[in-house]
Amino acid sequence: MIAAVSKSMNVLITGLLSALAYGMAVASTGQAANEGPAIDVSAPNRLLPIKAADACRVDFKNIRVFGENSGWTARLKSGKYERKLDSGYEAVSLDNVFCLKPGNGKARRAVIVLNWLDCGGSCTNIGVVQLFEVRAAPPVIKQQFVFDSHAAGTGAAFDEKSLSLTITARSDDGSPNCCAKNFDVVTYQWQGTKFVQQNYKRVPALPQRIDGDDKPRSLR
Repeated sequence: MIAAVSKSMNVLITGLLSALAYGMAVASTGQAANEGPAIDVSAPNRLLPIKAADACRVDFKNIRVFGENSGWTARLKSGKYERKLDSGYEAVSLDNVFCLKPGNGKARRAVIVLNWLDCGGSCTNIGVVQLFEVRAAPPVIKQQFVFDSHAAGTGAAFDEKSLSLTITARSDDGSPNCCAKNFDVVTYQWQGTKFVQQNYKRVPALPQRIDGDDKPRSLR
């Protein structure tokens, strides 16, 4: 009788330990998932209403561009867009255009870097990086990266030799709008049809200038 009770206790304890270990593993996995870079990567497959034979020859400085979704749109002139509102200000700038040349006679693709500024009571900056290719004449947004660029030192750079894209984004760490605490620095490597994350690290943000007003001078 004692032996049977002891055996049952051992089974119960083993089960509890297994459940505890499983719960810790799940919690650990969830925590790791939440610690990823603060960059939203998507594949919009959105067509631009223009014709082009080569994505690298598109005049991105003078076209209608899209932001995080189809509702974010602006017609650029000389790489800029500005709009004053009763309660704020909107602006879009084309910061960079890179040509992706895979070689082997394959179609060239273009990578553009946009910055979207929205000011009301305060300002927010959103960086948008888009990968374009030409599909039966219209350029298509094949891949998109959206990140918080409201801090000096954020942005995107493309290395045409290694075909690597590096994005420096403001981390989602709860720091106040004025003063970024950390940056997420992510390198994506070209894999034939899209960019794939290769490296990621979180680093301290650059010292930010604090003047109590982050609005454009035209609104001060």
